[in-house]
Amino acid sequence: MLTQTKQSSSERKLLRDILAELRLLRAEFSLFLPSENLSEYASPTEIKRLFKKALKTYPLAKR
Repeated sequence: MLTQTKQSSSERKLLRDILAELRLLRAEFSLFLPSENLSEYASPTEIKRLFKKALKTYPLAKR
């Protein structure tokens, strides 16, 4: 039983470290992507309205 606890805690630490590395990679990758501008789209007001509606239905996950 004790070895399972140690193993699961080491697995949790490994998972936490992997997720932290993924966050760093995602941040670095986003530097290479150009930022989008809503004015380039045909209906920016419609996009904003639908985005706000989606946020009410599906709130952002807390980090």
